[in-house]
Amino acid sequence: MDPALFVSLYPGGGRPAYHLKMMLKVILYAYANRIYSSRQIAKQLKENIYFMWLSGHQTPDFRTINRFRSERMKDVIYEIFFSIVDLLRQEGLVKLEDYFLDGTKIEANANQCDFVWCKSTEKYDQKLEEKFRKIVA
Repeated sequence: MDPALFVSLYPGGGRPAYHLKMMLKVILYAYANRIYSSRQIAKQLKENIYFMWLSGHQTPDFRTINRFRSERMKDVIYEIFFSIVDLLRQEGLVKLEDYFLDGTKIEANANQCDFVWCKSTEKYDQKLEEKFRKIVA
């Protein structure tokens, strides 16, 4: 990953922050294990040996994790995501040739007229592909 992405996140000053790479590793590992709640991530940092190893036995609280996700990572989350996808592609672990999109339409009681249609899905895929190509280039 480009280290310049991390430098722009913190302007400096104030109390020393948790290391950016450590926070990112913990969050990505939590997401890979379907843990999305900042409270659950903070709990795993105290109970789960894998999380302890990734964090170097540091235990940021749930507010710190949530602030990191919502404020610090807000501007660079797409660049980081696409750099990870590109790294996986370069290592041969992911192929970008075939992918599958679950197009299941489930009618809800709250709003019976709101469905995801084929054209909007294709338009979204094209924008995502263009954004990915731009970042990789």
